[in-house]
Amino acid sequence: MESHSFNGWHYKVNPDFKNQSDLYDIKADKHPILPTELFHYYKIDKNSVDSLLNNYIYANHPREFNDPFDCNRDLVSFESTSLDDVIKLNNGVFPVDKIKTLYNSDDPKDKFDLYNDLLFLLYNVTYMKLGIFCMTNNDSNMGMWSYYTNHRGFVLKFNLSKLPENHWGPFPINYTNEFKRIDYSKFKNSSFLYQSNIKAKCWEPENEWRLFFWGPNVMKIPGQNPPKAHDRIFFYDPKTIDEVILGYNFFESNEYDLDKSNFEIHHIRLRKNVKLKRKMLKFIIMNKHKVSIINIKKESSSDLSSRPVELIRISSNKYIIKYIG
Repeated sequence: MESHSFNGWHYKVNPDFKNQSDLYDIKADKHPILPTELFHYYKIDKNSVDSLLNNYIYANHPREFNDPFDCNRDLVSFESTSLDDVIKLNNGVFPVDKIKTLYNSDDPKDKFDLYNDLLFLLYNVTYMKLGIFCMTNNDSNMGMWSYYTNHRGFVLKFNLSKLPENHWGPFPINYTNEFKRIDYSKFKNSSFLYQSNIKAKCWEPENEWRLFFWGPNVMKIPGQNPPKAHDRIFFYDPKTIDEVILGYNFFESNEYDLDKSNFEIHHIRLRKNVKLKRKMLKFIIMNKHKVSIINIKKESSSDLSSRPVELIRISSNKYIIKYIG
């Protein structure tokens, strides 16, 4: 079994796994109990609404993340790696003679070029096979609502037990101010776990958890389109969604009919992103999804909370929001 520990996080590869989903594992001392439900923030656009209506998640390639240091290639070190392991990782991409020449050279530049090529190979091979779905255990984070949705989007609450089986996780993110490299020669099969799990401490308020999905084929890469590449879409049972949470400004201020509204009931007439909102609201109502809307907490001027509502359709563009409790 390969294992590595850092900052209270423990990375393991289990060679005796019974199910593929048990192959990789990350345990964190500060997270002794794994969550059964997690959230994902969405801005309201064509892709996010389509994923909701058609019951799928999109598993990202790291190049699509907003943090360029996420899944940092330089977290893996090759200085102690044997020539045989270097050749195996290369897997015929570069000529073997070239690999041997660079490996045996005393010129620091040659070693730098070799290790840089190996990091490129490891990174590309790993994320051609895997997609990452980022989640959180906090549905009321002011920063995340602002950054990811501009308070106009929505959040989905996922029941993890009902997701497709072809995934690993959820794994909690290891936030740290120390980016310590891992030795590939000792952790060949678990190095990607570490690489994809380390993030700068400034992101810690997001309380992120990750799932890794694998597909039947090589996955699409941003800017590239390998033949027969999997499109990084993974379908789930509609019952996977436990709740839809609408942002504070999901309905624009000019969409509220103030003459007919009060604290408990709001009358809405859609005026912005009409087609997308209409599709979403129809889907929510038809599928009888539990739904909430983000509000400012009564006892605070800055903290957010979600308040359950019932959505009632009057016409294609007119709705009633009835607050529950």
